[in-house]
Amino acid sequence: SEDAVRKLTQMTKYSDEDLLNAIRDVTSELGQVPTYTEYRSVDRGPSMSIIEKRLGCWTAAKKQAGVDSVGKYGKLPVNSGFFESIDTIEKAYWLGMLYGDGSIIDRGEKTDRVYLGLQDKEHVVAFKEALGGEQGINDKSDGISAFTVCDQRLANSLIELGCDSDKTFSDSLPNLERDDLRAAFVRGLFDADGYYRKRGKQFCITGAEPGRFTRLIEWLPSDGVVKEESGVSRLYVFQHHGVFDLWNWLYPDGEQTEPALERKKTQIPL
Repeated sequence: SEDAVRKLTQMTKYSDEDLLNAIRDVTSELGQVPTYTEYRSVDRGPSMSIIEKRLGCWTAAKKQAGVDSVGKYGKLPVNSGFFESIDTIEKAYWLGMLYGDGSIIDRGEKTDRVYLGLQDKEHVVAFKEALGGEQGINDKSDGISAFTVCDQRLANSLIELGCDSDKTFSDSLPNLERDDLRAAFVRGLFDADGYYRKRGKQFCITGAEPGRFTRLIEWLPSDGVVKEESGVSRLYVFQHHGVFDLWNWLYPDGEQTEPALERKKTQIPL
């Protein structure tokens, strides 16, 4: 029957890992291990009936997802102190990425959320691994893969670094004294909100607040200009301003530079 076909389609739509990630995601969103009723009340798929038919009872499913003994308040593990000291290239890069494509979600009296959403799922996975997180990755219908962590200590560290819920319209920048950390931060920001146009040798990072870009130019090894076009602020570095010097600064190891978004670092102008 039509109903039987529909149920079979739903059953085969999700892999076992999809089911486990759904349980992990809801655990992260609620900040605790969900009860049977709590999971069913969350408006998202896959349904509880599919989980039980594929993974067994709810208790068994939670155990397979690794959320039955995740510690105090059911929080999944994550390196809460990752951003407390920006003393490595990796930390500086991911801070720049969060300045661009991340967000801190202020939930009032509830634990704040740290969020990163990109079309490049493998890069979201890399961020998750950098944080040592066991939370699932949510693949949305619009092609965005999202990683969300409910962790107040992690959120507080980012807020102190200027990466808060108002960062989009702020001129804030982290206090980074080392040149290699500044380069990694700008590379993360470029991977989030920038592009390189080979025609005309044009490097650009976009944003909403020109004041941040004006301050950022002081870090660069090349001259840059800030323009406001159609309500969008843009930091430009052109060929005659030293785009090659800038690229060598951003990618000191060329295409082997890490962390970096693969599809952008392969645009390196030689």
